[in-house]
Parts: sequence; C-alpha cells; structure tokens
Amino acid sequence: MWISALALLVVGSPAAAALPQCEGTGCFFSGEGRVPYVWFGVSAILAWVAFTVELVLTALHFRGSGLSRPRVCAAQLLLSFSMFFRALWFSRRASKHNNVAELVINRLSILLFFTGFTVYLETWLIFLSRAKILTSSSTLQTWRNCWMRQNSSLCSLQASHIWNVVINATVWLLITALSVSYLYDYVYDAKSHSVRSISCPRCNEGGYTVISVFCFLLSIGFLIYGCRMFGLMRSLGYSQRQLGNSRHDTVFHQIARKIGLVLGTCCICFLLRSIFWLWEPISGVYSPYGTYPFMHYTVTGILPSLLLFAVLAPGSQKRSRGQRSDSGAQWTEASQFSTADATA
Repeated sequence: MWISALALLVVGSPAAAALPQCEGTGCFFSGEGRVPYVWFGVSAILAWVAFTVELVLTALHFRGSGLSRPRVCAAQLLLSFSMFFRALWFSRRASKHNNVAELVINRLSILLFFTGFTVYLETWLIFLSRAKILTSSSTLQTWRNCWMRQNSSLCSLQASHIWNVVINATVWLLITALSVSYLYDYVYDAKSHSVRSISCPRCNEGGYTVISVFCFLLSIGFLIYGCRMFGLMRSLGYSQRQLGNSRHDTVFHQIARKIGLVLGTCCICFLLRSIFWLWEPISGVYSPYGTYPFMHYTVTGILPSLLLFAVLAPGSQKRSRGQRSDSGAQWTEASQFSTADATA
C-alpha cells in the first residue's frame, strides 16, 4: 500500500488515469485530480505532526516561563492555531472537499500565520529599541520625550506597536473583503470540485496578490531586523569576551546562531511563498505542476513555523540555576546585558 502511494506521489495523475473515481477519505493516497489528492494527504500528515509538536513545545514554554514574555506566547498560540487550520484544510482537500468551508479555513490559517510571525518580528524590534533607550521615567515623560523627538529609539518602539496593528488590520480587512466578494454569488463546479464566483471572479486572484505582497514584506522585515539582531548579539558577545566573561560570550553567540537560522529560513520561505502566490495572477496559468501545495503551504509554512518553535523550546534543565541553557533564560540575560550596555 505504501509503495503504491509513493508511486502515486511521484508520478501523480498520469499513473492514476485508469483507476476508478475515489470518494471521501479514500482519496488520501489517490493520484486523481488536477492536483493529486495524495499530495494533500502527505501534507496533511506532516501538518498534523507539526501541530502536535507545536502543542507540546507551547505547553513546555508556558510551564517554564508562563506569561513573562506575552508577545512570544501570543505568537506561539497564533501559529499553533494556524497549523491546526492548515492541517484541517489539507485533510479536507485530501478527502476531495473544496467548497466554501475549505476556502474560509484556508484564509483563516493564512491570516493567523501572518499575524503570528509579525508579532514575533515585533519582539525583535522591541529588543533592538530597548537596547538603545537610555532611561525610562514616568509614562507622561516617556511620551513627552517621544513627542519632542528627544529619544528616537523610544519613538520607533512605540511606532512599531501602531504599525503592527495597522498592517495586520489592513491584511485581515483586505483578505476578508475579497473573500466575501468572491463568495457573494458563487457556483460550485462539480467537474473541478471547486467554487467559482459570478460577479467577482478576479477577487480570488486579488487575494493571492495581497497575500504575496505581504509575504514579501514579511520576508524583508525578517531580513532587516534579523540582520540587526544578529549583529547586536555578535557585538555583545565580543564585548563580553573582552571583559573576560566567557559564559555570557557563549550565550550571546548561541543566540546569534539561532537568530541567523530563523532569519535565513524565514526569508527564503516567505520569499518563495510570495513568488508562488503571485504566479497565477501574473502569468495567468496555474502554479507549475508539482509545486502546489508544497511551495504554497507545506514547505514554506510548516518549516519556518516548526523552526521558530524549536528555537524557543526549553533546553536541558540539568544544569544549575545560574547556568540554565534554555532559550528563555538566554533571552532574559541578553535583555539585561543589552540594556546595561545601552545605559553605560
């Protein structure tokens, strides 16, 4: 059974032309369809495994640090929900379902994915801004300093909250509006097992374009702030080495390596996702055979999400209290030393 499924995965529809029509969950390992259902089936298995792993890592994170880092916790929860809806969507598509419910689930997973990564990206911007803030007195004085342009780092920190909310609200409103317009008066095409809009057939491609543009912007954001974070951690590590503090030198360089890994993976995956989402609106033809759903969802969605959870996962707890190596302890130490470095 598994050998035949692997053969269908490789050769796709041509090998399955003579097979009878599948129905429901029997399509999970079928090569039928313009996009072979087996591709959705394999992606569904990977997504459910990733969702399980993310749930376990999220539970460990809450157990270790609780709500001490609310933005990181919020990013993990958003990405976990996104992975759940993605796994559900893969399973539905692998079972030959492609109706309104599947479109809604798909869009919800995309929006949660985008919001989760923008929330996590904001933690990098906050870290960079806090490393430059000299002092913080009262809230009134803080806003006065920003208004009088006496603290540009503080202004950028406050602006990051506003821009993050504005960008996410824009994405959610645009995608929701285009989806509602597309589904306002739709018909179900039994031949292709999909829905088709009558009054706004271009709204679906408009949604593709919006998703592509914001995936590209997310890739650029990770590139810019990831490089700044990487450089900051490396410089702090070298400064600690010169002070003879080898333990903190090691901590900063470990964080720098993790940031570099997240930076490279997210930039590449989000850029690829942007390219393939824009393929149909620009070329007018469907995504190249063999790339959908892998380059739209499976590889470019599961890989960066799992990597982020792995980087934030608690490490070994066997060391002494002063030498804990989990990500949370390293991040706290890095925050303390970066702030101290800025105020010196």
